[in-house]
Amino acid sequence: MAEDIKVNLKPIQRNINDVALELTQLYYENHHMGDVEEVQETYARFYAIAARMDYLSNRDFDKMISEEVIDNLI
Repeated sequence: MAEDIKVNLKPIQRNINDVALELTQLYYENHHMGDVEEVQETYARFYAIAARMDYLSNRDFDKMISEEVIDNLI
């Protein structure tokens, strides 16, 4: 029996939810956390931005992103 074990490392794959959650956490490290609705809206906006970046042709999330941000993404 071989004593050497070989492991093939694969890069960690992240989904849109992971990105939105981490952006929300980073945001609230530097900003005062408000009520639950504010946190939900902040997360939803970061989710919309991540989704927009992942699916550039999908226009469903545009209403959650300001025109300035959309203009910078294009």
